[in-house]
Amino acid sequence: MSSKSTVARLSVGGDRFEILVDPDSALAYRLGKKKDISKILVTDQVFTDSKKGLRAQSEKLESKLGTRDVLKAAAIILEKGELLLTVEQRRALIEEKRKQIVVAITRSCTDARTGLPIPATRVEQALAQVGVKIDPFKSGEEQAKAIMQELKKVLPMKVQTSEIEVRAPKQIAQKVQAVCKALGDVLAEKTLQDESVTMNVSVPLVSKAAFLEKLDKEFGRQVQANVLK
Repeated sequence: MSSKSTVARLSVGGDRFEILVDPDSALAYRLGKKKDISKILVTDQVFTDSKKGLRAQSEKLESKLGTRDVLKAAAIILEKGELLLTVEQRRALIEEKRKQIVVAITRSCTDARTGLPIPATRVEQALAQVGVKIDPFKSGEEQAKAIMQELKKVLPMKVQTSEIEVRAPKQIAQKVQAVCKALGDVLAEKTLQDESVTMNVSVPLVSKAAFLEKLDKEFGRQVQANVLK
């Protein structure tokens, strides 16, 4: 593997697919800053093992990725799979997300004992104290709920929340509920006469926009979300 390349990989039904990509261009693609996959690939090949140079057969690409086209397959791998970041890339992304998280917490939480805002330095100390793991690809807002739960172990805080009513068809209700639980807390759930399901979800105020965006991205018009407060 060239020092100018890294690997993006995706496993589907027990089969692994890999592509060699330019690290910076591939990261820009994952972040939505580049769209032309052909300028990101180091070689126009899909591999089952890039280190050994083992190429994936066209039949396998079609059966597992739905296409024999290398560029289309590469786009699927890069969008849905794992991109192996360089040390510098990972460090920079995590630092960027850490700053987002600190800002989010200072804006949406108060000290549970005094009711006063929590200084950024105290939040940073608490993050280090509990050893929170930060996902370099998820926004700080999307990670806020889980991180706040960890910080509460060492930092008494009151979190400002927003209550949102979510309505979903029965067929996808469980998937919608999983998103609701990942970013918030389901306060109440009810099945209506048409078998659609409504959920009242409490979401940290700082995560409200990320929550609504994720519902729209994952389910589109199938799901209705109404901000109650």
